[in-house]
Amino acid sequence: MAQFFRLTVYMSIAVRNNVHFGLYRGHDWRVATLVVQLQAKFEALKKQHTDDKKKLEDKRRLLDEQMNSFEQRKVHTLTSSQQALGGPKKKK
Repeated sequence: MAQFFRLTVYMSIAVRNNVHFGLYRGHDWRVATLVVQLQAKFEALKKQHTDDKKKLEDKRRLLDEQMNSFEQRKVHTLTSSQQALGGPKKKK
């Protein structure tokens, strides 16, 4: 487990510094493979996050439209019911 952690830290530092594994002498091809897999997972997560964010924005927009529609119906119903009853009653 410690070796995996050390390798993960090494890969993250290397990716951050744009080190290309396999191009330099002494680098293990397995590390290069793991870096490529890690980058692919990161890109997939980034795409999933973007898609989820877009879906949430669409749902939020739809909910806002429904709330506005409800408020308009509510106002219309209240004004039409007051008109049907002859308006608000006045105290004498």
